[in-house]
Amino acid sequence: HWYSTAPAYNNLNIDSIEIALASNTTLIAHFDTCKNVIDVDILPVNKNLRASISDDLSGVSYEWFLNGTVVSSDSIIYNPIDGNYQLTIRFDSCEIESEVFTLENGDYRLHLFPNPAINALNVQFLIGEQEDLSIRILNTLGQVVRQWNYQGFIGQYNESIDVSGLARELYFIQIETPNRMYTEKFILID
Repeated sequence: HWYSTAPAYNNLNIDSIEIALASNTTLIAHFDTCKNVIDVDILPVNKNLRASISDDLSGVSYEWFLNGTVVSSDSIIYNPIDGNYQLTIRFDSCEIESEVFTLENGDYRLHLFPNPAINALNVQFLIGEQEDLSIRILNTLGQVVRQWNYQGFIGQYNESIDVSGLARELYFIQIETPNRMYTEKFILID
């Protein structure tokens, strides 16, 4: 805020002001850097990483880094893989970075829910480096019943897949890149 002997300018909390000086006026700026006023942390909560901001802010944008690479602009990282995470938030003219948060879970699995599913299956995973990606739904005979391909995918995948047209039985969802493959089963019920 500004302190001023002129009542019109005293306690204004905008970072810059224009004044017309008609007499001697005292102006003292009482401002600090964003980083000294706002704390940004990364909190692990229920297999997710959440942004924790010390003040209630509006108009915040998020930029999540995994091992130095941007992977998401959501406020949450769903189902994170092992690595070093850092979060940058932006609002107004402020930009604040969190400390680096290291995650070491070991075994990584796709997050599918609800399971059993009825009409939609939510799929969450994270790819930390740019890779071609194939997502497949296979039946118990190993036949591909649905497939999506992405070129140069990187980041967080958090999508709801319509499975209402599939028969009510056991399926597998398979995520494949040139470097890894993950497979999880799910069941469709009425």
